[in-house]
Amino acid sequence: MGGGMARNLLDVGYPVSVCDLDAKKVATLVDRGAASSPSPRETVANNDVTLFSQPTSGTFITVAEAEDGRLAGADDSKIVAATAYGGGDADKGTLAAMVGGDDDPVERVLPILQAIGNNVVHLGPSGAGQLRKAVNQIAMA
Repeated sequence: MGGGMARNLLDVGYPVSVCDLDAKKVATLVDRGAASSPSPRETVANNDVTLFSQPTSGTFITVAEAEDGRLAGADDSKIVAATAYGGGDADKGTLAAMVGGDDDPVERVLPILQAIGNNVVHLGPSGAGQLRKAVNQIAMA
């Protein structure tokens, strides 16, 4: 999913840095114009906005709390978010984005989110998007 999101951002002119354990995924995006980042920490430190796409909340937490993880590169000027999407197609830019966070940071990233999803909904404070995604997954099961 992250690859499709990155390609859509590149297609509309956003600068994109990528970090992944799979070097082939990184190389494919670098070939399209993305920059390669050596670690989650460096990704966050070198960008104003960082979106992470991980398969589970547990993976997000593990990467966030690692010594060279995303939180190590963050300060108050950075927006760091897990992506919570339900439905749609990452490659086509038609994801439904369930967003949690304070109003100002959400407004800052809204154009970015709209480049990767055609249905972006701000659901409330931080964590509200992940909660809605979990409810959606349970309901679908």
